[in-house]
Amino acid sequence: MLNMRKVLFAIMFALLVSCTPTDIRPGGENPGENPGENPGENPGENPGGNNSSEFKVTDTSGKDIDLLLFGREASDRPLYVRTDLKLEDWSVSCDASWCQVSKDYGLIRLHVAQHGEKNEYLYPRSCTMLIKAKGHPDKSVTVAQESNTKIGTYDYKNSFRLSPSGAPLDIFINSNYWEWKVLNKNAWFTTEQPDKYTLRVRAIPKDASDDSVRSGKITLYSAAWDVEELETLWWNKVYTLYFSDSDADISGEDYQYGDNQNWD
Repeated sequence: MLNMRKVLFAIMFALLVSCTPTDIRPGGENPGENPGENPGENPGENPGGNNSSEFKVTDTSGKDIDLLLFGREASDRPLYVRTDLKLEDWSVSCDASWCQVSKDYGLIRLHVAQHGEKNEYLYPRSCTMLIKAKGHPDKSVTVAQESNTKIGTYDYKNSFRLSPSGAPLDIFINSNYWEWKVLNKNAWFTTEQPDKYTLRVRAIPKDASDDSVRSGKITLYSAAWDVEELETLWWNKVYTLYFSDSDADISGEDYQYGDNQNWD
């Protein structure tokens, strides 16, 4: 009988040991009992969280800006500010008295004064608008303004002949624009602007057997003007240059490489 009791006791002890969890730790150390003790559960340290603020300034079309170019007249222009910062956490300033800026919720309001009188031709002027925002790099925007504008060639010539072989022709431009652009709708020649004072024109080469004479024109205009308004608003201020093929020849005169020089 005694042996039977010992056997039953051994069986009960073995069952008790096998049913005891081995991963229970004293003092509330079991994961899930106290989530605040686990660094991975701290919402402030969640690597998937995005606590950074947003700050972006664009023009009214949504494009980033580095240059704002104005004509002679006094003008106002709004800029869009997309941010979740408070109004006191960002600022805008300008380093010239003729350019005034102020901030509003969602906007930067910019005003430039008139530059010169109606018949006064001045060099363009510029200043820097500085935008600062908490937690973001400072952003500098150039604000430029032209007065009454003029543009033309230095020798007042506006008709040129291009070598049909594709040799380049450099034309020197006299202008008080901050920046001038070229409107070229011709497929038979190309235009480049190597610098602020040079227009480079090059014809697309044609076959030697082709004796046709190609012709066309281009328009020079201020970058401050919308190209869609050239024919309606600025038609009397643009400058037009005319081009045609020259005879196929190897002379510098026909290719028009600047001033010609006769050597002895």
